[in-house]
Amino acid sequence: MVAVSFVSGIFGMIFEQIYWILALHKVISIALGCFLAIHIYVFGRKMGRRREKARSSI
Repeated sequence: MVAVSFVSGIFGMIFEQIYWILALHKVISIALGCFLAIHIYVFGRKMGRRREKARSSI
């Protein structure tokens, strides 16, 4: 999805008259931002659990 977003951004800059390319780029970019936020949240929760287990075993 990152590659598709990059390519649509490049084509959007080249073909400024074609509005749907820019709209597609915006939608993909927002979706990627949401997926990134979800993954950061899940990863942070997993790391927090590991730290708690390590502290309790000491």
